[in-house]
Amino acid sequence: MIDQNRSYEQGSVERALTCANCGQKLHVLEVHVCERCIYECLNMVEHNEKYKQHRRIKK
Repeated sequence: MIDQNRSYEQGSVERALTCANCGQKLHVLEVHVCERCIYECLNMVEHNEKYKQHRRIKK
């Protein structure tokens, strides 16, 4: 008999250890940032810097 909770937990762990953007499987202790994630992160940093500069100019 298959334990439904165990099966669900295994599926959750597999999804948690898979990059949502590129689908790369990850090891539990592995850190992974795919190109799309890096691009999005850099865009957020750039946006935040522009916002900070804008706030400094307005003061």
